[in-house]
Amino acid sequence: MIAEGKPSIIAALAAYLEGLCYEELPPAVVEQAKTVLCHNLIVALGARNLSVPGQDRVAWPDGAPRAATATRLTDGLRGPNEASVYTNSLLMGARAQHDEHPGSVSHFGSCVIPPLLAVAENRSLDGRAFLVAMVAGYQVGAAIGRSSVAATTRRGFRPTGLYGPFAGAGAVAKACGGGPTQIANALAIAASSSAGITQMWQRGTDEWRYQTAAAAKNGFNAAMLAEGGALGAPDALEGTAGFYRAFADVECTDRDMILGGLRNWAISEVILKPFPVCAINQAAVQRVLELRRTHGFTAGDVVDIAVRVAPSDRSYPGVDSPGCPSTPTAAMMSMQFSLGVALVHGSVDVSHLAEHADPAVLRAAAKVRFETGPEQALDTRPARRADHRAAVQIRLLDGRCISSGPARAVEYDRGGVLDLARDLLPASGLSWEAMEALTKFVFTMEDHADAAQLLTLCNLSRLGEGTAAPLQGSLS
Repeated sequence: MIAEGKPSIIAALAAYLEGLCYEELPPAVVEQAKTVLCHNLIVALGARNLSVPGQDRVAWPDGAPRAATATRLTDGLRGPNEASVYTNSLLMGARAQHDEHPGSVSHFGSCVIPPLLAVAENRSLDGRAFLVAMVAGYQVGAAIGRSSVAATTRRGFRPTGLYGPFAGAGAVAKACGGGPTQIANALAIAASSSAGITQMWQRGTDEWRYQTAAAAKNGFNAAMLAEGGALGAPDALEGTAGFYRAFADVECTDRDMILGGLRNWAISEVILKPFPVCAINQAAVQRVLELRRTHGFTAGDVVDIAVRVAPSDRSYPGVDSPGCPSTPTAAMMSMQFSLGVALVHGSVDVSHLAEHADPAVLRAAAKVRFETGPEQALDTRPARRADHRAAVQIRLLDGRCISSGPARAVEYDRGGVLDLARDLLPASGLSWEAMEALTKFVFTMEDHADAAQLLTLCNLSRLGEGTAAPLQGSLS
């Protein structure tokens, strides 16, 4: 129910988004937004050689108005907005390296960036407006997600499928210049498109890809419907038959917790994944690889590995999965298999996950055991959900016992983005000069009048490398 004398939660969120401006963003938040954008574009380009069912591959005829079409990252061709948003979201998540906001366990990059790319082409969005809209999407998605993710996950719902439409709708409505009423209607309509369950993590199946892409498309559509005059229920969140009752089975009474979450910059909290495994597995994989490099042992030298993570992370569907994974999806979710790959190969790549019955990896994975400690032992900030930090202890045959952590996944900066760009360059279809031009553009977004140039730079290999000349140069 709407609190007496107060606007609905959606109205309050909309007022916040409407008032958000570039000048109010701290420099560190702007830098992180550009880093997050660059990371997500690079992992999308690095997935171009992966075949994902559901991507739009139609050679659409010319003649459709610009405002109805957008460019596909897969091949540089234009298609209907909805098809291109869906396709680009699928590509961004194809390697499972899209970002994650741990407080809401949601991959907002794949839900926010593809719709904003379409808006940039349709509306000639400038770089500053793009960044503000991107931050806005993360803010609203995280505010709603933080407040309910524990309850919705227990009930079997996938967080990205629930909160991604809010993030996408908020970002697009902000980018389109909608006032608070239009933004509120977009968020309310997005609430009715939330969907997705986590049973696929138990079976290793592919629904996760399409939940994220649907969230991106549904968020885009919600904002377009609101711009066209469609109305959404003002109490779509806290109503007696609203979002919180439907998905969390609770009445939403703590509006201050939801709106108070806006004081944190959600985009500054995201995990950017250097490895194509579940975000919950990232920190543990990094700890094992770090110890392997430092101490020079191999999988055959290991007696066992004890991993300590927060209870909420271990209990997330698919994470604590010993034995042989049934599919690559099950392999990327399994902490045991992910660490087995790290031990055997000294790295983790999509090709390693495809070999999910590799005997050497399975032998190494069998040495992994969990030691789940209290949540607060891993996260010293009791008011916040754990951020997927992990501690590992490895016993070796020579009697040594070495350990690392607890720590979250390594903080990611421009240097990390460029390292990832080099790793994924062969799969991206770009030359290094073209990739460098793309990264330079992203990290100077605030200076560019047309954010849609991103799509040209992502497709230089198809459109002619000469286009890159004005933007070439080293990223400093």
